[in-house]
Amino acid sequence: MSVLFSHYLMAQEEYCPLSLRIANYVMTVSLNPTKKLISGSEVLTWEHISSDFIPDIYLHFYMNAFSCEKSTFMTKSGNRFHGRKLERGKRGALG
Repeated sequence: MSVLFSHYLMAQEEYCPLSLRIANYVMTVSLNPTKKLISGSEVLTWEHISSDFIPDIYLHFYMNAFSCEKSTFMTKSGNRFHGRKLERGKRGALG
């Protein structure tokens, strides 16, 4: 019984609650493989939970994230996407 209880306490100490979810994204996207075109729309809902005045909201779009090893996305990610190394000639980019 004491072994089970100590294991339970260790699990409780390791638990870290998720941060408060204040943003929600809903995306509608379609792919036209013939034209090599992706089109879509997104609705971003953000709940302002502070009493501070927020004059601006900054959004970062990675339009040519995979275009070359020197793009901001590639340099910060170490030339990896979801843990996989991206090979030259097998990445997408806006042309």
